[in-house]
Amino acid sequence: MRKVKVKSERIYLRAPDMNVGMKVDIDGEVSADQLYRAVEKVSIIHPLLKASIDVEESGKAYYVLDSVDAITPRYIDTTDIEIKKSDLKKNNKKKECKHQDYVVKAGGINIEYADDDKGEWQEVFKKYDNLVFDLVNGPLIRIILIRRSGACTLIIVGHHIIGDAYGFVSLVKDIMTMLAYSDMEILEKNPFLPKGINVMPPKSQLGFINKFLVNNINKQWQKEKRVFSDSEYRNMFNDYRMTYNSNFKMLHLDSYATLKLKNRCREHNITFNSVIISAFLYGLQHNIPGHYHNKERIEFGLNARKKLSVDMRDTLANYSSLVSIQKEYDDTVDIWTNAADIRKKINKRKSSVKNRYLLLQFMSKIDGNILDAAHFDTFGDYSSKTAKKVADMLGISNDYRGLGISNIAECSIPTDYGRYRINDIAYVCPNQSGNDISLGIIYFNGQINISVRYSGKNINEKQINQICHDALDKLYN
Repeated sequence: MRKVKVKSERIYLRAPDMNVGMKVDIDGEVSADQLYRAVEKVSIIHPLLKASIDVEESGKAYYVLDSVDAITPRYIDTTDIEIKKSDLKKNNKKKECKHQDYVVKAGGINIEYADDDKGEWQEVFKKYDNLVFDLVNGPLIRIILIRRSGACTLIIVGHHIIGDAYGFVSLVKDIMTMLAYSDMEILEKNPFLPKGINVMPPKSQLGFINKFLVNNINKQWQKEKRVFSDSEYRNMFNDYRMTYNSNFKMLHLDSYATLKLKNRCREHNITFNSVIISAFLYGLQHNIPGHYHNKERIEFGLNARKKLSVDMRDTLANYSSLVSIQKEYDDTVDIWTNAADIRKKINKRKSSVKNRYLLLQFMSKIDGNILDAAHFDTFGDYSSKTAKKVADMLGISNDYRGLGISNIAECSIPTDYGRYRINDIAYVCPNQSGNDISLGIIYFNGQINISVRYSGKNINEKQINQICHDALDKLYN
């Protein structure tokens, strides 16, 4: 089996909060048989779907391609799965949403096939998001299909180590294509694979100071180096999920609200990103104790695929970087002035090629074990001075402060695929540790969906509802 080294993605390997999610509403019925055959073909294009992870004694990690065997499709009846949520209440009586689930093995990839007339996809997502991935055996993705009369919803939960938001959008497009054109043959096995830092701009390489910093950290780490096991990761993941109660809330701006916001952004020469950040910054600082009149750290995700030496637009891989700024919401001026200040600061940070690729370059040079150690030091029962230093540098923290934003911008994949049509797409971003809230934004078919990830330990349901209410109020008014 072929191995490909895990490079700049190494930070995600044993992070307990790095799952990426997509929800796709589809017009047209899809059978389990259609879906597993489509996924089987797509796995030829995107071999990371059938990959597992091998961590050597040295701590170096590798994708092991084709390590997930092709398994004859089978059905497992798991009836009476209950979803009990306050939003299922009707006439003050709680209803139970029962699923008839079948697990289909499509090339070794678990596909849940469920009858669900209630459409509570958020609860289905949470269920699979809170299950640890088997890194050693794979696969590193879960695909769920919720069937309705004449329509269905496709849910993808993937480990961030195999792809970023743009990669998962490409995966959605390819699955839809194979569903619509089931007779299409993959004539040449020309798979999309991560290329690492070799395809990044020459000017993005680490400068002298950052090289010295990385080398010094690696040298310090040799004195206390250790390799963590998969069982240790599982325990840390489960403890984290129970302690921090990773949760999310979805917000939807329909075509009218989106068009109104778009026109106002043009009027003020402001991007969607800047004004949405500004709105949530207001909500955060006015609803969480200790945040008012304090500068917040804002982490802004960047699409690093645009300036690569090869075309990686359709690749299931990680080429997302980030820059960060500090900002306090200024109540003495309007949201547009605040948004303009945010845009100015972000543009200044990302104008430098070195800044745009700094995170990816840094991750590819540092000893991968210390990235694991940074998470275990923060969320586990392990302690290390060097790991703590790296955790502080990378914002890996249980002292939540600020917000993160991961934005797909305008999702440009087609809406129509033969007899199928995509009605809506939502992107559920990772719950980035160290941030009070993380926003996953996608603009598709004239509408905007925003996922708001948060820790239930630090922000309660009443607070997150008020934050979202105040943010939407700012955007609408």
